[in-house]
Amino acid sequence: MKYSLLAALLACCVSGQLSAAFPRFAYVVNSSDESVSSFIVDASTGQLRFNGHQAAGRFPSAVVVHPSNKFVYVSQQTGMKVEGFSVDPNTGRLTRLPGSPFDPKIVSPFWMAMDSQGKFLYLAGRNSSNVGAMAIDPQSGVLSLISGSPYPGGNLPRSVSVSPSDKYVYMANINDDNVSGYRINSATGSLTPLKGSPFKAGDAPQFMAFHPNGELAFLTNWNSQNVMTFRVDETTGMLATTSVMQLDAGVFPFGITLDPAARFLYVANWFNSILGFAINAQNGVLTPLSGFPVPVKGSVPVQLAIEPTGRFAYTPNYNSFDMSTYTVNDKTGAVAPVDTMWSRPGPRKFAFINGDKPVEYIPRFAYVPNAGDGSVSIYQINAATGALTASGGVKAGTQPHSVAVDALGKFLYVANSESQNVSAFAIDAATGALKEISGSPFKTRINPRSVTIDENSRYLYVANQGSNNMSVYEIEPHSGVLRELTQNNLHYNSPFNAGPAPEQIVLHPTERFSYALNSSANKISVFGYYHDGPLIQEIDTHDSPFEVKNRPSALALDPTGKFLYVTQETGNAVITFGLDVRTGALLPQFATPTGSNPVAIAVHPNGKFVFVANKGSNDIAVYSAQSDHGITKELGRFKTGKGPVALQIEGSGRYLYVTNEGSNSITGYSIDVTSGNLKEIAALPAGKTPVGLAILTTTR
Repeated sequence: MKYSLLAALLACCVSGQLSAAFPRFAYVVNSSDESVSSFIVDASTGQLRFNGHQAAGRFPSAVVVHPSNKFVYVSQQTGMKVEGFSVDPNTGRLTRLPGSPFDPKIVSPFWMAMDSQGKFLYLAGRNSSNVGAMAIDPQSGVLSLISGSPYPGGNLPRSVSVSPSDKYVYMANINDDNVSGYRINSATGSLTPLKGSPFKAGDAPQFMAFHPNGELAFLTNWNSQNVMTFRVDETTGMLATTSVMQLDAGVFPFGITLDPAARFLYVANWFNSILGFAINAQNGVLTPLSGFPVPVKGSVPVQLAIEPTGRFAYTPNYNSFDMSTYTVNDKTGAVAPVDTMWSRPGPRKFAFINGDKPVEYIPRFAYVPNAGDGSVSIYQINAATGALTASGGVKAGTQPHSVAVDALGKFLYVANSESQNVSAFAIDAATGALKEISGSPFKTRINPRSVTIDENSRYLYVANQGSNNMSVYEIEPHSGVLRELTQNNLHYNSPFNAGPAPEQIVLHPTERFSYALNSSANKISVFGYYHDGPLIQEIDTHDSPFEVKNRPSALALDPTGKFLYVTQETGNAVITFGLDVRTGALLPQFATPTGSNPVAIAVHPNGKFVFVANKGSNDIAVYSAQSDHGITKELGRFKTGKGPVALQIEGSGRYLYVTNEGSNSITGYSIDVTSGNLKEIAALPAGKTPVGLAILTTTR
């Protein structure tokens, strides 16, 4: 019996690959960085929002998501292992599985493929000329080697694929110019070579994609610069060439993708473009689509990855350390560029998780440190209206100046400038109440001015104004206890010289760079990371620290990672700096006038608006911004309390909150996400001299 399109669609629906209506999370392996990045996908715009990263071993090259959406697997080409992670269904964050990494007993597992039921995982052994097979425990996600694995294959296999019927595995062999085929034992996952295998391909075959009807397969061939269509015999698994789409000179086809409805096929040209074709479902003949090839802004697009609803597509651009987003027209097959954002080095492959609803951001609590009375005020946030309700407070140290909540919403830390320590609290998930952690407060260097936590909730960074340095603490994940990292724990000196009197530290969204603000010296210092370590290694450039005139007072980064915004307190302006993708260095751009004495700045999660608190003129200036330019123009100014000194936007982007030092208050505003306009919700009293602000937002 033929494997019909309807059967294929039903199978996809059962496995969770096509039926879900909303994209939720995305994962990208970064080969040059030895990591896998997590993103939250905006279901309405396709925007990717950074959501932390995990170490993934030596040269990770492929990532797949289990059909249950509970597990993610990453193959290590150089590390020879497979990392396994469990997925938090509410946040999308990854936790390494017990026993991971797993050993597939092959050399250089470059690519992976999984059957639609998530029972078996197959890996192409790039340097061992074989295919590995592993069984997946459906409850724990743990991998185990299948008896008889690995199985002989061709010379220098590039990729491995599983047919839609889950009957067959195919492996493209670069040096043999052929495709090895195997039959899957549905009970054990073991493989048996197919009669007639290997099947002839073009010169240097790369990647294979199947039509969901199970009768057609498509293969890119690098050296012969074409795409071959095969007829698949569903009874025997044999492949027979039916047509060849010859590509233009200079086009070297690499990754290959079908849209979810299988009407269109897309090919990534290694040299910076995407090709599109209409598919004849009867014979597999490809017809070039109008408007293609589509240029890619980045360098070396590895694939066009289409999320399973088919509305958005992405290219990981391997050489330029960035990723491009596109919309997909389901009627014409056209793809339209939307944006490009930074990645960690060497992005290679996407994998997605969908669900029956989009990710929802829920603002929960606001915390305000009050320098005048040594306290932290607590407020509950009405998620529907943004309104605040005072919910008591706790004592901190002397002159608390900055507060930070970890990304998981478990812990809160306060920098106490005069008592030279950090207070640490556990957060009650239901009420927002704070309970001091055992061992708190933790000693710092001289006059800690600000605290910042990385997106992985692993490290706390402290800017020590009095000792001219930046110290870093490791956060114990269960208790929240802090342990200062020194030269004994790291590969370089720590605490690190951060310039004269550092006042603020901000982390780049990719968490490859950090920026330390030296207001009194008119400078900004730039730091990088050492492998998977903290961001306190000075970047390899002679230009850091960078000169910024007129007392730079606050820093903020746009969500794509391409711009740093800096307020000038005495210059009454905000500067847009471009950033160097390799070093994080500041690239001079332009200044835009603002109100009097700007001292705080925040960027909307969508990157389209920038908000500046002007302490001298008691207002908030709103600016429009573009992903390829930065700030474009001022949209308006809105009155607030006296002496606004801190502002923050909660995760959904609907509400903005400001602490007003002069009027001892906190003010909340709703944000019009179309115009950027602010509308005051309410103003509540804070403690004496409120100087900071942190918002806790959860997701589900």
